[in-house]
Amino acid sequence: MNDDRGLQIDEAVTKLARYSLLQYQIFCFYYLCGMSERTIADKMDKRIIPRNRRNRVKQELDKAGAFIAGCLTG
Repeated sequence: MNDDRGLQIDEAVTKLARYSLLQYQIFCFYYLCGMSERTIADKMDKRIIPRNRRNRVKQELDKAGAFIAGCLTG
């Protein structure tokens, strides 16, 4: 990986934060903090994600990854 690719990824993550704060937070918890999906789901506020939190965290993480991949290829 070179500096240009790192800047592209940083820009994509910034766009993700503007697009969906929830997806951005889950993405950062998972990739930057090294938290597992289960740990993230356990720590999520029940008012934001009331039911099926583990499945929802996985879905949002997948969406965040797809968003970033789309930014990098487009």
